[in-house]
Amino acid sequence: MRKGKAVGVIGCVFVLTAMLLSGCVTTSPPKPPLLPGQVDQPFSIHVDSLVARDADLKSKTYIIASAMQNVGDGDIQFKEFARFIENALSQKGYIRKNNKEDADLLISLAYWIGEPQTTTSTETYTTGVGYSYPVGWMWYTVPPQTHEETTTKTTYKETLVLEAYDLKDTSKHSQLWKTTLENVVYENANGDLRLVLPYMIKAGMKYFGVDSGGKQYEWVEGRDPMILEIRK
Repeated sequence: MRKGKAVGVIGCVFVLTAMLLSGCVTTSPPKPPLLPGQVDQPFSIHVDSLVARDADLKSKTYIIASAMQNVGDGDIQFKEFARFIENALSQKGYIRKNNKEDADLLISLAYWIGEPQTTTSTETYTTGVGYSYPVGWMWYTVPPQTHEETTTKTTYKETLVLEAYDLKDTSKHSQLWKTTLENVVYENANGDLRLVLPYMIKAGMKYFGVDSGGKQYEWVEGRDPMILEIRK
């Protein structure tokens, strides 16, 4: 009798141990706290990059300048965003110079937030099933009950354009490559350029000086460590 009780106790202990171990295996560790500049959401960035067919892409020294009419190189926000670009390009071996006499490339930077675009769509939902029933020698049909719902959606685009020109070609300053980055933002979402631009730049890093062959979509995690390198 005692032997049976002992076996039962051992069985219960085994089951509890298995349950605890199973819980340990399936429980995800807590996420580390967000660091300054990180967000707890991913970004889907559109990337389109072009390279001139006869471009000499060996040169890596450059100066950076604003391509925006009302934003000069001395603008404090431009300086911050130019630093983001510098940190990203350094990952590909590019070296920023202070004056064009020491550089082979002119890299122009432009960024903006587009005007809101509003679209309206209407969907029809079935709320009741139709049916038929006989009355005497005739059949009556009750059509399905439907409900229409109209949805209005407002979005706007955040765009960054980076272009590289050949400073050695003094007559033309021919364009060597161009990368366009776009982030579609929905109404009431966080569209702060200071927050989003590092994620856009991270999405475009591997395409700077590379032909993308058409528009690509890059997924960037909110906790991507490269964001901190770009922002430093």
